[in-house]
Amino acid sequence: MSANSSAISAQSLGGGGGNGGFAVDAAIGMESIGVGVGGSGGGGANADTVNVTSTGTLVTQGDNSFGIVAQSIGGGGGNGGFSAGGSIAVSAFVPAVAVAVNVGGSGGSGSSSQAVTVNSYGGTGGVGVNGYSGTYTIATTGLNSSGIVAQSLGGGGGNGGFSAAFSGSFNVTEDGGASAAVAVGGSGAGGGSGSSVSVTSANRIITLGDSSNGILAQSLGGGGGNGGFSIGIGGGSIVGG
Repeated sequence: MSANSSAISAQSLGGGGGNGGFAVDAAIGMESIGVGVGGSGGGGANADTVNVTSTGTLVTQGDNSFGIVAQSIGGGGGNGGFSAGGSIAVSAFVPAVAVAVNVGGSGGSGSSSQAVTVNSYGGTGGVGVNGYSGTYTIATTGLNSSGIVAQSLGGGGGNGGFSAAFSGSFNVTEDGGASAAVAVGGSGAGGGSGSSVSVTSANRIITLGDSSNGILAQSLGGGGGNGGFSIGIGGGSIVGG
């Protein structure tokens, strides 16, 4: 009678990968170099196979309550950590040189799901539904309450971390100097693949709620992660002479 109360629910869920740590760096001197690299996200864990065999009549009356839901879902990859830093060089005797290099961490790969198999046999019994003739061996009345759902879903890839780098050189003589800032966003990771889905049903199925399929069978690969953005700013100045 309650919402979120499927008659049969069988799931194998791969764990998600952890996020990479961030990195922050700073360097100051006559000749200074700052380097920071964000940590990579961890890959998700694979799901396992899911098999369901059902006999008899199944009835649900709440929203989000399926007759049978069988899912194998791969874990998503973790996001790469961001990286940000700066380098400042100040000199009165030799050319000031400042270099800043920052790289965002890569996202972790999404993991794969495995095969899902559902065999459901309602038999000769069933229940009547007001306003409809005959009897039904799978009956749902709530919103988003399909009779049978079988899904094999690959995990999504993690996003790459962003990066930001700043460098500045300041000379108090006219000897000049140099400044360079390099920022590279982390790469997004690929998603995991879906696997085979098989449904055998010998039922009389009725669903009365909106967004409620009789049978929904899906195999979907996970989407890839987005690459991280980057910002690099470098400059120099002679402040005396």
